[in-house]
Amino acid sequence: MRFSHKSNLFAQSRTNPILTHPASLGTRLISQKHLTFCAQNNRIHRFDIWPKISRMFWFSHNSSTGNSMINLILSLIIGAASWVATSFIFGSIPAGILPFFIFTIAALILLNRRTAKSVQAITSRMTQMMQSLPTLPSENARKNLMDKAIEVAKEGYAYKNYQFFLAQQLNSQIGQLYYIQKRFKEAEPYLKDSFMRPGTPRAMYACLLFRQKNKEAMVAEFEKAVKFDARTPLLWNLYAWCLNELKDRDAATKVLNRGLASNPNDKTTLDNLDLIKNSGKVKMRSYNEQWYQFWLEEPPQQKIMVSPFSKR
Repeated sequence: MRFSHKSNLFAQSRTNPILTHPASLGTRLISQKHLTFCAQNNRIHRFDIWPKISRMFWFSHNSSTGNSMINLILSLIIGAASWVATSFIFGSIPAGILPFFIFTIAALILLNRRTAKSVQAITSRMTQMMQSLPTLPSENARKNLMDKAIEVAKEGYAYKNYQFFLAQQLNSQIGQLYYIQKRFKEAEPYLKDSFMRPGTPRAMYACLLFRQKNKEAMVAEFEKAVKFDARTPLLWNLYAWCLNELKDRDAATKVLNRGLASNPNDKTTLDNLDLIKNSGKVKMRSYNEQWYQFWLEEPPQQKIMVSPFSKR
């Protein structure tokens, strides 16, 4: 199914206050976008399907949709009832075809908007909790609050059977919240079943596989990330960095060339292509906090801002 990027379940303020976050090497900072569902490039969508009816049944191969059809089934029932009623009134079965489509589509839009409002209420509570993070005096208190916020976010799973891909998108967000705290074991099951777009959650899962030295699975996950988010140079360079660290320089070079084809004239990709040819290295520090969020290198001993959802 195709989703409209104009519809954001968790539309929020575009401000970006800094929230204190515990890290192993001292106090660092992460942005509120990391801790709420209002990320501009990792939003949960509802169905705004009227302009795209012809592509209504497009599904991501990663998503399990079998139990996410309540709104669709209810809409089809309403449409079928309108078909029967119209056919009875006019004494013609074909007369009910147009009302069937109109009522089905209208019902699906309204039902999904209702689901969206319900989930938005949950995430508003989560956002209010996270806004109090900077005022907490200790790392323990901040960690406890983040845990409570994650539990609030999990309440959204109550609606997972109503709307396609809702569970996968919740997985994306919760998995990232665990990952940025270096709680990798807790993050893994969520990231493994995360939504395909944007590619950051899949890339985080690929990094977990990199840590496990599972190259084949890592490559498969990075391929998913860059397939659905090819316009993000960071993902191509991260992919190449991991391959290069695994002593596969040729594969890393090919990935950088593919990344350059998708993002012509990207400076970091061009620089890394020169570096890998001349010195066999791939450098990521130009991405600053976007790189350090993956915890493949320790950040400098200073306060940093981490906003994994913003694209370069």
